[in-house]
Amino acid sequence: MDWNRTKTIFIVTFLMLNSFLVYQLMEQRADYQTNVQAETTVQETLEENNITLETEWPEEISEGQHIVKSSFSVPEDAIENLNEDDEYVVDEDTINVSLNEPFELPPEDITDELTEFIEEYVVGGDYFRYGYWDSDARQFVFYQTYEDQTIYTYEAHALVLFIDEEGNIDSFAQSFSDVEAGGRTQDFISPPLALENLLNEGVLMYNDDITQMDLGFHNPFGNEETVRAFAPMYLIEINGEEMYLVHAIEGNIVDLTEEDS
Repeated sequence: MDWNRTKTIFIVTFLMLNSFLVYQLMEQRADYQTNVQAETTVQETLEENNITLETEWPEEISEGQHIVKSSFSVPEDAIENLNEDDEYVVDEDTINVSLNEPFELPPEDITDELTEFIEEYVVGGDYFRYGYWDSDARQFVFYQTYEDQTIYTYEAHALVLFIDEEGNIDSFAQSFSDVEAGGRTQDFISPPLALENLLNEGVLMYNDDITQMDLGFHNPFGNEETVRAFAPMYLIEINGEEMYLVHAIEGNIVDLTEEDS
């Protein structure tokens, strides 16, 4: 064996690998500096236009994937978890429960009681997050989560608590589904750059207030019954009334206010 030749090949290979790693490091550093400069510019633009952020920045996640929900039949433990006098109806992946005795809620702060109810009645309650109170329908809507990120729904909600005239929980509906990542991992735009998209499109205007900004999963296709794919998106509320989605990968904007009108 020609040891000198082998040694030369080894040294050349090592130098090529080292050069490649240095190039990769420099490229990552350049991308980081570009993002930092862009975010600084966005912050300055917000200040110049007197646009205030009245909420905290969402946790910055650098990359991720789309997710896909797949329904499954109501498990036995969801039925076994009920009191024997509670009435229930199973409809494929959803169980609708009417309580024999309403679950009492206090007149004001009900956070602890809602948590207690979910722990007692809801299977997999740790994977649900409070969404909102629908005063017209008299119901509390809860969202499912995936890796601590909220899966926002607009029709087929994962958990709904129904409130009677006395202000107590008299029934609830829970749907069951598995969630898994779909597609390849891709880079996310940062929260400031999501706002930059709104600035560039003339959505964010002088003196506007950003009253909510969250990163979660949304169904950009609308029909949650047939299309169960959800994309990572920033939910941004402006002036407490206008709602927009900014795709965390592609950057495109969806006007939820316009869709609801």
